[in-house]
Amino acid sequence: MHFACTIDSDLGELVRVKDEVARALDPLSPSRQCLADTLLIVEEVLSNIVRHGHGGEPGHEILLDLHHDDGILTLRFEDCAPAFDPTAHTRASAPGPDDEREAMPMGGVGIVLVREMAETVDYRRQDGRNCLTIRQRMSRDG
Repeated sequence: MHFACTIDSDLGELVRVKDEVARALDPLSPSRQCLADTLLIVEEVLSNIVRHGHGGEPGHEILLDLHHDDGILTLRFEDCAPAFDPTAHTRASAPGPDDEREAMPMGGVGIVLVREMAETVDYRRQDGRNCLTIRQRMSRDG
């Protein structure tokens, strides 16, 4: 399975992209939890690129490429925002359900969640672009 799309740096694109990713994964029959994790990864990464990388400004191209092979889903995100290595900027842990939101420091939660759902998270800067590759083990229904 291979899926690729180009996304504008507009938060309004998230719903469309998540729907397209879900349709692309459907033939693989992922478990509900696996699909939910994948869609949350897509949402967290794309929203971080749009909000923090491009300051919420539309008109910047983001590339998303998904590839499935031997039970591993590889998600690759590319953007032209200023260099940012999310693997170097993490909090100790994701907030629990009882954590007081006011007491939590701002930022970093999405990155921690992505790391917890993924097998690996790798970053590199190539040709003036951020390249984030996330590998996730696919579990199937039934």
